[in-house]
Amino acid sequence: MIRTDSLFARIGQALGREKTSTADNKEEIRYAVRKINQHFYAEKPNAELIAKHASVIVDLLLSMHNCSDDFELLSHILITIREILDCDKKTRRPLVKALIKNDVCSFLLHNLRAVADDRGLGQEVALQIHQILAIIGRHDKRLPLKARLFKTIGSTIGLLRVYSYNAKICPVILTLLKIYAKNAITASAICRAQGLQPLLRLALTLDRRHAKLQKSSITVVRYLTQTSKIKYK
Repeated sequence: MIRTDSLFARIGQALGREKTSTADNKEEIRYAVRKINQHFYAEKPNAELIAKHASVIVDLLLSMHNCSDDFELLSHILITIREILDCDKKTRRPLVKALIKNDVCSFLLHNLRAVADDRGLGQEVALQIHQILAIIGRHDKRLPLKARLFKTIGSTIGLLRVYSYNAKICPVILTLLKIYAKNAITASAICRAQGLQPLLRLALTLDRRHAKLQKSSITVVRYLTQTSKIKYK
């Protein structure tokens, strides 16, 4: 992991010089991120490495505040974060803490709006954002409120309609909707965005081969209908 250490160091230095040589720094960052992803693909990172560089990873992500300029680089950074979040709890814990502390959920939701209408890499980046939010979202108690404020619920429902029967993507979207639906006001917003219909379709049409997916969709429907009963009593 010595090589990976040096790559993170290069990113930290490039971020520090960002204001003086943006183009050169971006190319250096792009190269380093690509190499880090190759290392992580070949060998999972350890807890010590992540604890050491969690702040650099967060700074790198937050430096993409104008992501519409470079969806490709943002996508590579999100891949790095996903690789870490897919590790065991001990390994990913330092990064999760740093992401929540720096309100990365708000950053991701803000950028979700920016990528939603892009026909190129936009949808891929939107899926990556949902994957990360589904993992770290339960640590942010205000996430349902933020989803409403950033007006991203429609985007999430849109992805659910497209990927309803995708065994890899649909569970991610359902996990995030489950977090949202526990909040009464956000649950109502999901219903207004016509999110109940695709969820009911999943719950009613899936068979035993997809029991886990069916159970998740039923759980979200239950949260939504309970909220409606409470609201309209």
